This record gives sequence, structure tokens and C-alpha cells, in this order.
Amino acid sequence: MGRPGVEVIIGGLRDPVFNVTLMFGLGGVFTELLRDVSFRVWPITERDAVEMINEIRSSPLLRGYRSIPPVDVKSLAEIAVKLGEIFEKHSELHSADLNPVIAYQEGALVVDARFIVRED
Repeated sequence: MGRPGVEVIIGGLRDPVFNVTLMFGLGGVFTELLRDVSFRVWPITERDAVEMINEIRSSPLLRGYRSIPPVDVKSLAEIAVKLGEIFEKHSELHSADLNPVIAYQEGALVVDARFIVRED
């Protein structure tokens, strides 16, 4: 269990057309409730990941809102890129969900992860 912060989701899927596609959005119940996510086709850079993070409608929450401090977007971008690298190294990986990832002013913590592997 991590200390409170802003919960986000970072995921990926090996698509038959686009190959590895990465996803970012608010985590926890907000993923299903708001359906506010963005996608990128791998490979991406950290800069691409920051753009993906900033394009969700609820991104003002990540930059700080009322009593919620801004989060470390660079750390979230690094996690997204690392997840893409995992897909690249492991062709048997079909999908992955890191949810929640708790974002803090400094750093981020992956609290739960689910990986689906397929043997083809």
C-alpha cells in the first residue's frame, strides 16, 4: 500500500494491426467512470509519453488542482516508456495494466500490475 496521491493507469496491448499500443489515464474507478484515456503506438519517447499524459481531459488534476499538488509527470512518462520496452523484449506479452500507479510530487509508485502472456 502506498501513501495517498493521484491514481493513474498505464497499460499496453499487443494489437494485431498496430502492434504495441500504450495507454494512459486516471486510475482506479475513474478509468471506467470517465473513460478519459489517451493512446500511443510504440515506440515512443519520454516526450511522446508526456504529450500522451497531458492530452487527457483531466490533465489539470495532474498539474495541481485546489489542494492537490502537481505530480511528477516525468516519472509517469518514464514508466510508460519502460512498459513499452518490456513489450519489446517479451513478444509473448499480450497485455499489461499498471493500475493504480500512484503519482506524487516526486516520483510514482506502481501499486498493482497485471500481465497477460500468450504462447503462440
